[in-house]
Amino acid sequence: MSSRYPKRVMRWPPPRMTRARRWLNAGQILTPERAAAGLWTTPSDLARVVLAVQRAAGGETKLLPAALTRDMLTKQRGDYGLGWEPKAAGHNASFGHSGVDRGFRCSLNAYVSGGQGVMIMTNGDRGSAVASEIGRAVATAYNWPDLKIQRKVVARLSAEQLRAFTGTYYANGATVKFDATDRGLRAHSPMGPINLLPEGPTASSLPKAVCPHLPFSATVQAL
Repeated sequence: MSSRYPKRVMRWPPPRMTRARRWLNAGQILTPERAAAGLWTTPSDLARVVLAVQRAAGGETKLLPAALTRDMLTKQRGDYGLGWEPKAAGHNASFGHSGVDRGFRCSLNAYVSGGQGVMIMTNGDRGSAVASEIGRAVATAYNWPDLKIQRKVVARLSAEQLRAFTGTYYANGATVKFDATDRGLRAHSPMGPINLLPEGPTASSLPKAVCPHLPFSATVQAL
């Protein structure tokens, strides 16, 4: 096990640190929220934690009480259980979590049963796109039904139809600006630009098609 809390405490926020390189050169960062953002770990150690949760959910270990494990994997408030984000239910019940800090983007997806999952850690501010591609490739290779690459048919919309979606929106804690392109939309988000291709002419089918990190299937408010 190589997980640890760094001993060095940095002033928060660090002065004049606007690039990930400067943050990393300053050493390991210990934020005030130690439980949420203070532990430095590895994909291997994170996989061990996931395996322990999976075994507890299957009654294979007493490391975690059964009632606590059920609460962890059941939505308690919003989209989150206790620590995890429960996703698909039933036979393909799964859970996961993503992580964002300056200079890092990480993601985790795992199934409650079967002992399968993927933990991806990147050391870049734009690593979410890489993590998504890796996650979908792994899911496709192992034939995970709700995570693997889904083939979509791109709809052809007129310039006037595309312009109807342009503007600045607020959804799930993120502000996103949409501009029209020749074939679809370009979303300008905190993660960088994302190109969107429409599945159909409705507001619900357009944004949720290829923008998994900004789930516009939820309530959207135009600004």
